[in-house]
Amino acid sequence: MLSAGVRSRRRIALVLGSLLLIAALGAGRAGAVVPTLSAEEPLSDPVYGAASDRQYRPAIAWNGTNHFAVWEDGRTFSNLPWGALLDANGAPIGNENIQIAATGQEPDVASDGADFLVVWSSGATIRAVVIQADGTMGVPFDVYADGSEP
Repeated sequence: MLSAGVRSRRRIALVLGSLLLIAALGAGRAGAVVPTLSAEEPLSDPVYGAASDRQYRPAIAWNGTNHFAVWEDGRTFSNLPWGALLDANGAPIGNENIQIAATGQEPDVASDGADFLVVWSSGATIRAVVIQADGTMGVPFDVYADGSEP
């Protein structure tokens, strides 16, 4: 319980990306709540880790310079094909993770020595997309659709 004449202050900390914002709420004149904010202070350098949920069914291809890895990823509450361009030592190049498709599963990858071809199943359809050596993704296309000749 508070005594008469004692001001109560509540502090709220909010993390926005790598910034920490602290607000102190207290009684001002006539009992009004007056927010006061601290300067923004970085908490630390970004820390990268695994995506939420499961990642499985990995495959990897080498074009003579870099690797392209694909896997099935559950981070969007649906298992989807994702990929990443990696240097010769396995470090990510550019955008670390690329969502290959909005639907599909069981991805695989191959290389012609320059670019990469990623394939995956989407229901009864086999789809594919070319990933250029720099990680640029082309337009997905059907390789085989149910009822068509492979």
